[in-house]
Amino acid sequence: MGTLVEINSETANTLKLRDGQEVWIESPFQKIKAKLKWSERDSPRSGGDSHGSGAFFLWEMAKGIGVNPNEIIGVDYDHLSGQSAFFNTRVRVYKA
Repeated sequence: MGTLVEINSETANTLKLRDGQEVWIESPFQKIKAKLKWSERDSPRSGGDSHGSGAFFLWEMAKGIGVNPNEIIGVDYDHLSGQSAFFNTRVRVYKA
């Protein structure tokens, strides 16, 4: 599996998750499996993932490269400007 999710070690400890462990990342839309990586770059209330793995090739998911994190992101719009709202999807992370 090639997809990593970075989470602050304080948050990971609170959730009883170990560095290198497989986790589910679940949103109201779908869930994906990724490998957990502790990172102090992220604040305790946020996390990060890498985009670019899990790409489609000739309309078929590329096997063994990872998962596409766009699968769990919702579409929303800013109510004032009408532009795309970024950072709008909240997720739950738990042991796979």
